[in-house]
Amino acid sequence: MSIWLDYLKYLEENIKIESVLDQVYQRALRNVPWCAKIWQKWIRSYEKWNKSVLEVQTLLENALAAGFSTAEDYRNLWITYLEYLRRKIDRYSTDEGKQLEILRNTFNRACEHLAKSFGLEGDPNCIILQYWARTEAIHANNMEKTRSLWADILSQGHSGTASYWLEYISLERCYGDTKHLRKLFQKALTMVKDWPESIANSWIDFERDEGTLEQMEICEIRTKEKLDKVAEERQKMQQMSNHELSPLQNKKTLKRKQDETGKWKNLGSSPTKITKVEMQIKPKIRESRLNFEKNTDSEEQKLKTAPPPGLKCRKMNKWK
Repeated sequence: MSIWLDYLKYLEENIKIESVLDQVYQRALRNVPWCAKIWQKWIRSYEKWNKSVLEVQTLLENALAAGFSTAEDYRNLWITYLEYLRRKIDRYSTDEGKQLEILRNTFNRACEHLAKSFGLEGDPNCIILQYWARTEAIHANNMEKTRSLWADILSQGHSGTASYWLEYISLERCYGDTKHLRKLFQKALTMVKDWPESIANSWIDFERDEGTLEQMEICEIRTKEKLDKVAEERQKMQQMSNHELSPLQNKKTLKRKQDETGKWKNLGSSPTKITKVEMQIKPKIRESRLNFEKNTDSEEQKLKTAPPPGLKCRKMNKWK
């Protein structure tokens, strides 16, 4: 698969001949039809070659029937085709409304296809819905539809994440009105769990730029109340975690004490006892040696002073 991608990249950068590239795309997808990246590159090549929308749509249908292994492959394929349709919108054309309607229907079809095939795992981060919401705000100037789409996005488990609210706030600030924006700030500050400081800072910055003194004071009061509450909750969570860890630490210290007073508790004191015994034995050995030396000395003195019995008898006979 990577060989085909490298080969196509080489041809696109060096050959750049439509007929050659088109044949190579066909050969590549006969061999690896499950490679979504090749289908995406082929769709973009059709756009470069100014192929008709119908021909590009035929490519999409063939790709969807190829049978990819993951939801990500299908999602990326849909995004590639949606990008193509968005670039086809001509603001200065009388067909702009029709083009926008085609794009809306395609967005809707992509979301339904992914949801039907994979459920929420088809687009867990709501990338296509966010793209749709931006398209409605930027190209269709339809903030009502944008707000409806964002309500759907937040309802899919993202209401506690600050980054989603900041994206929504950015769209509302650029293309909406201040009335909806202030309501959005308050709602976001209430719902966000992971990083409420970012919402508070964004709201304060907005009021600095565009708000009155009264609106600034209301913002400061609301943000302070929320951040104080968050700090208190975090402190409680920290105390609970420390309390949960303390029994484990107590168990470890108790286990160490039990190990120290266990079966081998006297093992460490044995060398000192041995040395004490040796110290007690050594003086006795010295005393015995001294006694032995004294005994030998006294015996030698006795041998020197007392004459042998035979010598005494000889002297007596001589005098006789």
